[in-house]
Amino acid sequence: MKAEDAQYKVTGIGPFAVKTIEGAIEYDLIDSLWEADDICRILNQGIGPEWDKVEPHMQKAGRA
Repeated sequence: MKAEDAQYKVTGIGPFAVKTIEGAIEYDLIDSLWEADDICRILNQGIGPEWDKVEPHMQKAGRA
């Protein structure tokens, strides 16, 4: 996926948030940047944004 095709981005300096490009918060109060980056990557793959769809991918990566 190209950066210009991304629908989600990570913002903040801790805690972090994952927002849509338009600015709507999908996930917030994330303490670690790696977790926020993982969630953002998963969402940009077209998975989610519901946690029950994201969580298995986080678990697979050993992150949840």
